[in-house]
Order: sequence, then C-alpha cells, then structure tokens
Amino acid sequence: MLHDTYYEHVRDDIFGLLPNKIEKILEIGCGAGGTLNVIRAKYSPQHIVGIDISETALKKAGSTLNEAYALDLNTQTLPDTLGSFDTILCLDVLEHLMDPWETLNILHQKLDDNGTIVLSLPNIRYIGIIFDLLLKGKWEYTDAGILDRTHLRFFTQDSLREMIENANFHIEILEPKISGRKRSLLNKLSFNVFSNLLAKQYLVKAKKVKS
Repeated sequence: MLHDTYYEHVRDDIFGLLPNKIEKILEIGCGAGGTLNVIRAKYSPQHIVGIDISETALKKAGSTLNEAYALDLNTQTLPDTLGSFDTILCLDVLEHLMDPWETLNILHQKLDDNGTIVLSLPNIRYIGIIFDLLLKGKWEYTDAGILDRTHLRFFTQDSLREMIENANFHIEILEPKISGRKRSLLNKLSFNVFSNLLAKQYLVKAKKVKS
C-alpha cells in the first residue's frame, strides 16, 4: 500500500534540468501535483496537464492542473485531444510500464520541436542489488525503491540511454543520482569510475530530435 506522501512528493532534484522557460507542460505520473505546483509558482506556465493512475491523487492536485487524466498507461492510451508541450516530465514511471519504449515514442509525438523531456529511472546495477543477489542469493521485492514490486522493467545506464535515443531524443544530461555521504565521497575519490554502481537512479534531460 502506497502512502499519501508517495503521491505528494516534490521532485526538487529535477529543477536544475528544466528549461529556462515553460509554457505548456505535461507530467506523466504527476501524483498530487507537488512538483507541478512548484513549477507553476516559478515559471507561470500557461497550461499544465497531469496524468496519473490515481484519481484520488489527481483530486488533491486541484487547481494546480488545467487538465487532469486518470489513466493506466498499461491498458489505456493518451487522449487524442491532448495537445503538444514544450516540456514533459516522466519521473519514475517508465519502469512501471509493460512497453516503455512505445510510451517514449508517443511522448516524442507530443513534444514540440526542440522541446525538453525530463526523466528519472532506477538503476538495477546499483551495488546494493548486486551484493544481495551475488553474495546472499536475494532478489526481494519491496514496497518502494529499485525493486518496487510494481516495477515491470529494469534498466542500466546503457539500456536506458539506448531506449531514449531509439525514441529519437538527444540526451543532453544523464546524471547518476548518488545519495549518502560515503557513496558520494567514494564517487568523487574514484573520479566517477564507480558511478554506475553507486547510483540508485539516473536523471535525464533530453531534447526532441525531429522525425
């Protein structure tokens, strides 16, 4: 069972990846609109659209959203009436989908030329996962995190890069997200050599490549 805070969390770690100007923004998996609410206050976009599987979360988003759609992208598609956007957020969503590759292709169509998509995905190559699997023989699903029991797809840096680029996006930033003082220090001392093992997640900023 997911707590309310799961849907209300503000992803302040992605603000440095956003474009300087936002007019029309779509967030896939917007939850209660916490991140979009901050973006509204900072950028004053003209149009904000949120999509989430939880109707309850969308109701909490309230006036933050100009349009709200309760959709399960594993069984439903984006509305035909949905317009185009200069910015799309897809944060910790693709790993929950049966066909994230096709979802990215669809989002490419919904993005304006030179538009920006910001994504985050967990890193299955994280050292904690490898340690438990190789040395303890453990692969145990949890309520949240890399082995969230609702995750259907798993990615390394190389496989997520391939997926994004194959959907005709040009990656401008691919940033390993390393938490914890010891891990961050080790990463600095090793000149990022072990970042693929120390990162629990990757943050990505990409631009649309014209088809």
